[in-house]
Amino acid sequence: MENNDFISNLDESQFQNNPVTTETYNEVYVWGEDKQGQLGLCGQFEEDFIVTPKACSFNVVIKSLACGFSHTLFVSDGGHCYAMGSNQFGQLGQGDKAIQSKNLPCLVEAIEEHVIT
Repeated sequence: MENNDFISNLDESQFQNNPVTTETYNEVYVWGEDKQGQLGLCGQFEEDFIVTPKACSFNVVIKSLACGFSHTLFVSDGGHCYAMGSNQFGQLGQGDKAIQSKNLPCLVEAIEEHVIT
């Protein structure tokens, strides 16, 4: 990886041949800017920039994860989509412009009936 490269999409297929990993993940390590709650740390830290990786645990198994500029999305093993971070342009899929941001994962209910595989 070059110094200016970053991970923007992560899914379980990237870990299939890694003997150290398991088949289920409900914890991720996060760092970087968290001004909009995009790291999902639920406001546990006062800093806007997290420079040391922090463990972030969720109550669902994460199958796929994607990071935007100021928001993060992930798909659970049940096929549901969760979003966190900025909602300035509707990135969180909440259908409510009054929601500015979320610092913890929220279910994207509009597509809840559709299973994402």
